Amino acid sequence: MKRFAFLLFLCLAVSAQAQTAFNPNFAWNTVRAEWGMQTMMDSDHAGSAGEWNVLTLSYTRRIGTRWGVRGGVQYAPEHCGIQDFAGLPLAAVWRSRTYGFDETLPNMAVRSMEDIVRDGATGQADRIGGDLLLNALLTVFRRAEGFVGITPGYLFGDGHTGRLTSSDRYGDDGIRLNRRFYATADAGFTISIPVWRLSLDVTPAFHYLITGNVSDYFQAIDPLTDRPVGAPVTKTPHWLFSLNLGASILF
Repeated sequence: MKRFAFLLFLCLAVSAQAQTAFNPNFAWNTVRAEWGMQTMMDSDHAGSAGEWNVLTLSYTRRIGTRWGVRGGVQYAPEHCGIQDFAGLPLAAVWRSRTYGFDETLPNMAVRSMEDIVRDGATGQADRIGGDLLLNALLTVFRRAEGFVGITPGYLFGDGHTGRLTSSDRYGDDGIRLNRRFYATADAGFTISIPVWRLSLDVTPAFHYLITGNVSDYFQAIDPLTDRPVGAPVTKTPHWLFSLNLGASILF
């Protein structure tokens, strides 16, 4: 907690010092590198370790006062349960202006005093620390983006199954690859800590898998004869969630 508070204070101090030397509202074009995760929300096989290593490099070009377009490249060693994925994320971007500390710090002070008075009057003094931290985060994250887009891509690996021997299920269980060419519809937002021409970014997003590339697969097996029992059960997941941490440079 102390380390986080120190890093937060350092970002505030450096950003305030640099604010007079550079105006980020006149530097819209952005190169961003991101690392994070993207996992299936409606799959029985979500959450494997490989899905925590999604790498993205993107470029955003300004085309209006608040609008821009973004293109990039993306790679994951495992995606949707399939080894090796590459994609080309494309998006339309709306970006807020970058607020200065002369605007956010007075608001933080007012909100903090109001929270302290309210929590003390209602007997909830244990909430003061959390409220102050939230106000500090609202102050340091001084720019926001929203985006919608599409990501065409390709899955290079193959599906896989293994023998499941739980107490209530016995059979072949795994991921079946339906097709390699891939496309998602994407929507999300980014909040940023600006530090001169640089920024630290957090980007959550939701994705709809249009192409239905994979299916959860289960084929029941008779443990005595080792033969299939009935037809295999399949389910095709479509919803994914991603969370990326990144760094950007503006020019």
